[in-house]
Amino acid sequence: MDHNSLNMRRKNNTPFFIIGCARSGTSLLLLLLDAHPQIAIPLESHIFTRFYPLLPMYGPLGIDKNFRKLARDILNDAWIREWQICVSCDDFCRGVREKSFSGCVDRLFTLFAEREGKSRWGDKTPSHVYYIKEIKKTFPDAQFIYLIRDGRDTAKSLKNIWFAPFNIYDIGMLWNNHVAAFQQAKAYLPESDYIEVFYESLVRDTENELARIFRFLGEEPVESGGQVPASIRLNYFNKKYSSNALLYQSITDRQIGSFRSELTQREIELFETIAGRQLQSYGYKLETPACAKLTPREKITVVGTRFYSKYRRLGFKIYLKGELQRKMRILRLFLFKFLTKAKAFK
Repeated sequence: MDHNSLNMRRKNNTPFFIIGCARSGTSLLLLLLDAHPQIAIPLESHIFTRFYPLLPMYGPLGIDKNFRKLARDILNDAWIREWQICVSCDDFCRGVREKSFSGCVDRLFTLFAEREGKSRWGDKTPSHVYYIKEIKKTFPDAQFIYLIRDGRDTAKSLKNIWFAPFNIYDIGMLWNNHVAAFQQAKAYLPESDYIEVFYESLVRDTENELARIFRFLGEEPVESGGQVPASIRLNYFNKKYSSNALLYQSITDRQIGSFRSELTQREIELFETIAGRQLQSYGYKLETPACAKLTPREKITVVGTRFYSKYRRLGFKIYLKGELQRKMRILRLFLFKFLTKAKAFK
């Protein structure tokens, strides 16, 4: 669909969200779009996954103390603190357009954009693919850029990443569920509100794909020159995650199809058994009959590696701190609500 005529009329401050399974090129796209003089995209926020389910526990946000409680929790969140936004809760609350979740989120991202000297913000959090309906409820004009990559290449890339499952079966389920979630969202999203971008097209024909994305966003195209733009975000990726080392190199297509040499035939068949239908729906050809069944030994391995994956993540500071924060936040909000009801009962 040609999004040009409609989206060039959009307001320049319309928020947009980059979604897709992790290791599908979302960080590359973040850096390419963030190089635009009007667009600022911070590090992953996880703001819908970490806060939207808890909103009922904060109470009506039109009440000042409830809103301030939410704002304080968001500003102190482990993932948001990585942005290094220096603002007090008082200053933050004074600048919101309205006391609501959308007002809070918009204020947060706008502060980041203003610090970068830009006028429009976007978000890149892969897991937000499961919150598209909630995002649209919060920001009715929101746009979505869905990045799709051959799931087998994604699986190859995920195999040794700290936050990913540690077996091909669960990786296959992860990729398949991400794709299925977006397919379900397409049933109710207007076509003018989303664009699908193939990783393979992005790295093979970068300038034309970027121009297509910028037209969708209603922004003037900016060329990349075949290089990943240097930025603070790029330095962060290099410092925190060695798995993003390729971002420091020229944009290349040499990772396309690399699963053939880095996954075993058995792994490919298991993956295609789980996600073959979704692979084919996006035009990727299967290389096996896709009818494998887990052996008893493989089932034991899957169960064992699930425990290993869960505790391996705790070795990473941001994940550990974020999980502790989340659990303490839930406990605190629950106790507050309980005590409020008990006081009202008396």
